[in-house]
Amino acid sequence: MFKSRLEYNSDYQLLLQIHHSKWLKHISSELKNEIRDFKLISGFSDLSLQINETMERYRLFEAKSRSVVSSKIRTGKTITDRIDEVVTHRIFGPVIFFSIMMLVFQAIFSLATFPMDLIESGFLNLSEYLKDNFEPNWLTLLFAEGIIPGLAGVLVFVPQIFILF
Repeated sequence: MFKSRLEYNSDYQLLLQIHHSKWLKHISSELKNEIRDFKLISGFSDLSLQINETMERYRLFEAKSRSVVSSKIRTGKTITDRIDEVVTHRIFGPVIFFSIMMLVFQAIFSLATFPMDLIESGFLNLSEYLKDNFEPNWLTLLFAEGIIPGLAGVLVFVPQIFILF
């Protein structure tokens, strides 16, 4: 029999080696064929053994978990239950949601107005400075009317993003 040619410390290790014999590299081809033949002749069912082993583990875990886990039985509604009833209401829920979203939207734009104006005027002043103090050639125009206004168009939204997050 092939049992004597496999290294194992428990029946479970032996079962795993029989089950995974196709993929284990330390098992010779001859031994793999012998294990395959044994599986066919004996009606060895990998799947049913795995299912039984898994169910046995769950039975052990369930018994242990019941001894350490306790659940309190609630008798009344908690404050979070009451809040959930209001904010998930068919009519009031969407009204509350859109009100909060409008409040957040308004807060972001009103708080970000000053830094946005500051960034925009800073880039506008820089662009005007370049136009006034440098020779009007393609490089000056590239920076004064291209790169700087492009950066301003992107960086002006940084305060809103910062406030949002």
